[in-house]
Amino acid sequence: MDEYTDLNIDKKPKETLLSEINSYKKEIENNKILLEKPNKYSEDEF
Repeated sequence: MDEYTDLNIDKKPKETLLSEINSYKKEIENNKILLEKPNKYSEDEF
């Protein structure tokens, strides 16, 4: 369990953990959308 001690999960309130999980989920969804539609962004924009 040593690798998980950095996260301090025990010390965080449940609401904080849930909001973190939700933000990660949103990030994953956004990344999925970007992966599915690569043509939407042309290289000129970068």
